[in-house]
Amino acid sequence: MSMTQSQSSEELSILAEYKCIPHRPNDLNISDMKRQFFKTFLIRLGEDPAMSEKNKKPVRPLAEWIMKTGYSMEQCFEFDQQSGELLPQQRPQIDMAKLLNLCFKQHNMDCTADDLMLHIIQGGTLQSFLDRVD
Repeated sequence: MSMTQSQSSEELSILAEYKCIPHRPNDLNISDMKRQFFKTFLIRLGEDPAMSEKNKKPVRPLAEWIMKTGYSMEQCFEFDQQSGELLPQQRPQIDMAKLLNLCFKQHNMDCTADDLMLHIIQGGTLQSFLDRVD
């Protein structure tokens, strides 16, 4: 999440309101706040009815989503600044928010991964989010 100072304050307020953070907002730095926000999002998403066992459908491999969206694999690896060679033993790092944004854009949905996270954090469901932006 890229945030300006006003967005940071707004998100801290949201986190405090929805009890996503264990401390007072003034005790957290932005990095801790983002981490806790994301952790809370994943917990609530995991509790979403659409994610239950009975609603599970076959899932496409991540590689397929990467290819379909045009996500640049060059962004997944770190390269030596001078030689341009791939740094040894690097595991790919995929920015899932960016990938999700590309998926939304490809399906002509006017929303972002941040919108989804905020909707879920505020108590919405995955289905209500998809219905809203569809």
